[in-house]
Amino acid sequence: MAIKTWLGTDGTSPTAFNLGDNWSDGVAPGTGDTLVFSASYNNSCLTNLDAGTTAFSKIIVEEGFSGTIGGATSSLISDVGLIEYHGKGIAYFKVGSGGINTIITNSGGDSSGNYGVHIDGTISTLTVSGGNVAICNESADSGAVTNVRVSGGYVCLGAQLTSVSNVNITGGKVLTRKSAGTVKIYGGNFETAEDAAISTKLTSYGGTCTMNGTGTVAEIEANGDASTVIDFTKQGVARTVTTLKQNGGTIIYDPDVITITTDSDPDKAIQRSVAPVNTGSY
Repeated sequence: MAIKTWLGTDGTSPTAFNLGDNWSDGVAPGTGDTLVFSASYNNSCLTNLDAGTTAFSKIIVEEGFSGTIGGATSSLISDVGLIEYHGKGIAYFKVGSGGINTIITNSGGDSSGNYGVHIDGTISTLTVSGGNVAICNESADSGAVTNVRVSGGYVCLGAQLTSVSNVNITGGKVLTRKSAGTVKIYGGNFETAEDAAISTKLTSYGGTCTMNGTGTVAEIEANGDASTVIDFTKQGVARTVTTLKQNGGTIIYDPDVITITTDSDPDKAIQRSVAPVNTGSY
């Protein structure tokens, strides 16, 4: 159960993950090890990345590391318990079905599809405060996420996820291509896409929700001031909100497109005002 730093300095195969000479102690990683990618050795790790079900303790990518780990067709595969990514490069990880914890504070890439950190597999808690992150966003990926906590950066919850249970947003942006259970937004941005639904409840206290997903929204509770927005007008496909309770905030929708089954009484006295909206041609 050693702490191993990636060097990537072997004279013959400097990108090979499984080669002992590329690690600080001269031994290839094994069960219980903590793997560190340091800015002191900004060398990419690109080949022989399949460690199968080897249960590494942690993979830590330190601040300043700009090398690439894996690739679109060659993820670093393991049953690691924790991934921490603080670097500024690109990384591809494939993890097991047991559920890991992941902390991401920065990455390379951007939010237009060229993500910095890609994870395929099952995650217990995903915590993101910076960077550009994609979870199960490729066609061959498979996994689930129990808890998503985002305070900064950009997170794409891919269509290959089997479930997304809880999403909590205080900053940054979350785009979900998969239906989510419970979503709470206090700031930042939340967007649904494709056939994504909200199966339990969306509660807004701040920020902006752009509801482009065509799935049913089981329940909305809108709070906050007028700058807290839930907008249904960026997508012209007919959709249903089963229950709406507006305690505050701004809700933008076209009644010819959005069906609200039950418009519940608010929890307190509110002022509700109506203004026309130009929806264009959707």
